[in-house]
Amino acid sequence: MATDADGAYAITGFPPGTSTLTVTTDPRAPQILHWPPEEITLTLAEGEERNLDVGGPQRLACWSGLVRTSRGDRISGIYRLIFDRIQGGAADPGLRRHLEVRLDADGRFEARLSPGTWIPSVQYEPSYARTLELPPRTIGSEDHHDLVVAGTRLRGALVDSKTREPRRARLLARREPTEFQPDPYECWPDWSKDGYVFEGLAPGEWTLTAEPEHLAAVEGALKLHIGAEETELTLDLEIQSP
Repeated sequence: MATDADGAYAITGFPPGTSTLTVTTDPRAPQILHWPPEEITLTLAEGEERNLDVGGPQRLACWSGLVRTSRGDRISGIYRLIFDRIQGGAADPGLRRHLEVRLDADGRFEARLSPGTWIPSVQYEPSYARTLELPPRTIGSEDHHDLVVAGTRLRGALVDSKTREPRRARLLARREPTEFQPDPYECWPDWSKDGYVFEGLAPGEWTLTAEPEHLAAVEGALKLHIGAEETELTLDLEIQSP
């Protein structure tokens, strides 16, 4: 049964003897106050009436922040965030245990959660097949904590299109403007004997531009997806024979 609008209840027809009364809130309801499950054992005699105040409300915690990479880049194109509550290593059906949140116009989220340990997931498209689970976090009251998504390592080489030997050149990675970063984002790579490496790139459309000295510029385009740890792109440089 459920309480009325004033929080009152009345149960009739209780058999005499000892019974267990379980009190909790509906985990599917978006209430502002949450009531932890509580079991009360009571013994009633034949014809006895009993007034019983049970439980006490618990205010929901607030987890807010941005979704960004470890480089600090905000991630655009997120469909929604999903929060699942765990207790003792398993989902707790007695508490509000699943919540879906959308980002606001500034790319921030705010999730009202029951205090406890929650697993956040980033859903990048409406399909659940493109969902990235992040490490769990324990929430007590107010918690301003960004969700950090590991960016993608992009590596590759610039090679002579004829000899396939590695080359060096000025190399720039440029991401197209997004809803949270209206200006193009540019960064430079680290170099090793095997080629170039860009660390922690955010999901999105990227263009790599190589500008070899005294040669025409070469471009390569690719799309980085959320959760991709590493990808490769080799650019061929048209070296003119002397």
